[in-house]
Order: sequence, then structure tokens, then C-alpha cells
Amino acid sequence: MTACAGLSAGNLFSHYTQQNTIVYQSVKTGQYDKALSALPAEPVAGDILDNFERGRVAFLNRDYPESKSALELSDKAVRVQQDKALISITDTATSVGALAINDNITEYTPPDYELGFLHLYLGLNYVESNDLEALWSK
Repeated sequence: MTACAGLSAGNLFSHYTQQNTIVYQSVKTGQYDKALSALPAEPVAGDILDNFERGRVAFLNRDYPESKSALELSDKAVRVQQDKALISITDTATSVGALAINDNITEYTPPDYELGFLHLYLGLNYVESNDLEALWSK
């Protein structure tokens, strides 16, 4: 149900990628400040995807403290998700409802390659902040 918290009439029927067109175009043209300001203030796709995107764009903008903070929130949300029971009644009901409306309602489960990128960006943040102890302790 976390993903539902950010639903509005504007984003209920549009896909996450469509909602972030300005972000993607700004990143593509190297306008990272513009991309950061175009990210939604309130979660749209849940803590995992929203924080991962914010952390990635902040990293590209060389705002390493903001990047690290957002990526750590994303990583924490991934760990919480992985610790949940494999099947829950709430998640199943949400998924069934999403089939009728849109995939924005379902909780985002990152594929393994995205988890690899999440940890890569976290590691690069530790290197940029010269915090190599944290890199090895994670």
C-alpha cells in the first residue's frame, strides 16, 4: 500500500516513465539541476524507485551527500521489502486491483540488475566522500 500514498488523479493513469519525461530529457542533456528539481517532491512510485532515481540524478549532479542519503533510503526500502513474507493478502489484493487500473498501484520490485546499480552508486558515493570503511562494512 505504500505505493498508493503518492497517487493523484494526474499519475493514477500514467506510467512512471511518462511522469518523469522532463527528468529523463534533462539528464540526457546534462541539465542535472533541472532534473533534480523536476523529480516529484512526494513519492510517486514508492521508496525504492523514487529514492533510487533521486540518488542517481543527485550523483550525476555531483551532490554526493544528497545522492548517498537517497540511495541509502532506497536500499533500506529494498531490505524491508525482501524481509516481508513472500505472499501477503494485502499485496495480492493490490496486484489484482492494479490489473484493472494501472501498474502504478503495485509495489515496485527492482530486478537484480537494478540492485547491482543501486549498490554500485552507493559504493561510488562512499569513494567520492572518501569513506572507504563504510564501503567495506556494507
